[in-house]
Amino acid sequence: MFTSLKSVFGCIFLLLLIGNGCSKSPPLPPQINTIKFLNNTPGEIWVDSVEGFQKEPPAGILTTGAGATSFMGPQRIPTKVTITWWKGDRQNRIGEIRKSEVAISAPTKLSAATELVFQFSEPDSWTSEFQ
Repeated sequence: MFTSLKSVFGCIFLLLLIGNGCSKSPPLPPQINTIKFLNNTPGEIWVDSVEGFQKEPPAGILTTGAGATSFMGPQRIPTKVTITWWKGDRQNRIGEIRKSEVAISAPTKLSAATELVFQFSEPDSWTSEFQ
């Protein structure tokens, strides 16, 4: 009798476990591994910092038509970032440090190869897109 009672409770426990495991949990927020910065202007710019990610992606100097890619490992995608950047002659301190808030509209699904790209264009504006 003890063995059959034990198996009945075991079956009930298993059914409860399976039933709770099937309940819908909220989807995980999308994550990105690769962050890229592109400069589409005729002059050099410097990206000093990018605030909003769990780990700050480095970018540094972006020459005309060039970019920098940061392989960061999985990170949650924020809804916005603040990019601190500089345009002008860095050595002679001609120019000014600026901050730009950039909105990010993340798709619900991303492939492992998807990159988050920040593009700098005239007139001194940043945009974000997924490629």
